[in-house]
Amino acid sequence: MRTISSEGIGRTPPEIHEKPQRDEQKIEEKQTPVISKPEPEEKETEIEPKEMLAAIIDKLDTGKGTSYAAILEAALSSGIDGESVESGIKELMAEGRCYEPKIGVLRKV
Repeated sequence: MRTISSEGIGRTPPEIHEKPQRDEQKIEEKQTPVISKPEPEEKETEIEPKEMLAAIIDKLDTGKGTSYAAILEAALSSGIDGESVESGIKELMAEGRCYEPKIGVLRKV
């Protein structure tokens, strides 16, 4: 038979103290900061030629439309090349943002 001594009564076994410490370590491990992704460098937001053309048409159209020549002149002075003007106008027309009521005249929608 085993003898029971009174020395162990009132004392907390060491395993009980260790368990919370292990849990705390697990929590600390989970709370370690995540390395964040580098933020992209802020670049000047370039306005697409199509959007610039839409703004030009909006500005020049006083209700009766505006000539293609006036749009082209304003676009070229804004730094848009001729090819981009033509393709931009075609895209705006395809999207239904402007139309050509007469040849050479564009109106905003």
